[in-house]
Amino acid sequence: MNKKAKLLILGLLALSIAFIVGCSKASEATEQGNTTLGDQDSQPAAQAAPVVEEAVAETTADLTTTKSALVVVEDQAIKGGSITVSSVTAESDGWVVIHANDNGKPGVAIGQEIVKAGSNVLLLLVVDESKATPILFAMLHSDAGVLGTFEESLDMPLEGDDGKVIMTAFKKL
Repeated sequence: MNKKAKLLILGLLALSIAFIVGCSKASEATEQGNTTLGDQDSQPAAQAAPVVEEAVAETTADLTTTKSALVVVEDQAIKGGSITVSSVTAESDGWVVIHANDNGKPGVAIGQEIVKAGSNVLLLLVVDESKATPILFAMLHSDAGVLGTFEESLDMPLEGDDGKVIMTAFKKL
């Protein structure tokens, strides 16, 4: 083995030993509760942990009480008697219903399609084109009556956490 190879191996060995010693010192410091990096005025991780756990608990509580229902639909022409709803996210099985406009509010239902709990994408809804207005509403309804059968008097509009009906207005092009 030539001299350069021996020096290279010796240098790598020295670096490895220094790394191992450094890691063991950091491990000892952690076991003793001294987990600060750099600045000695930093808060040790043991003291920060309860604060982090509390923040995670609060965030988790917020997530579990927030309704995630959503209806997404774009302005569009009625093609072949149908409307496409881009996506519906529902907390439970229900209906996405297209309503005609009645003086700026949702009016008569002109088409509907069942949705499953979770994410539903690219839903094609057959609509009564003769009742379509220039502005339409895609609204999330429950499936409270006969399951799988839309009953406008029983399958009521669903509300979000803000108390507002979950719906999106869009234009018929």
